[in-house]
Amino acid sequence: MNNNWINIMVETNRVKLTKEQYFWHYAIIPFFVFITLLNLYSVFQIEITHTYTGVRSTKEHLLVGLPWLIPAALFGYIQYRRLRFKKFKVILTSEEFKKAVEDAGNEMNWNFIRFNSKYVIAKTKFNWYS
Repeated sequence: MNNNWINIMVETNRVKLTKEQYFWHYAIIPFFVFITLLNLYSVFQIEITHTYTGVRSTKEHLLVGLPWLIPAALFGYIQYRRLRFKKFKVILTSEEFKKAVEDAGNEMNWNFIRFNSKYVIAKTKFNWYS
């Protein structure tokens, strides 16, 4: 993480991810979309190529496949919103700020990367509940 990224994050109020982080952050969404794509492929076989040999109709494929786009969109929206900064407006001296951040970091198992009077960059380990 360089100063250019920090400036971008401060301007956009969002966390900027590397390509790997971006992939893992949104990794759940392709699973939902994949189910829809499998059903749409069967619809393509039924309606366009006429090579489908199964027993389900186009309507059944669409009724099963398309609803999976709802959780895909929902998870996409949730994951997008999770990248916003958490802001706290408080009036503290530099020492009070430092003490409060250190206490919060120790309580939440933060690994500090950068820590100054304007912002704190910290990482946490993976947690299913965060």
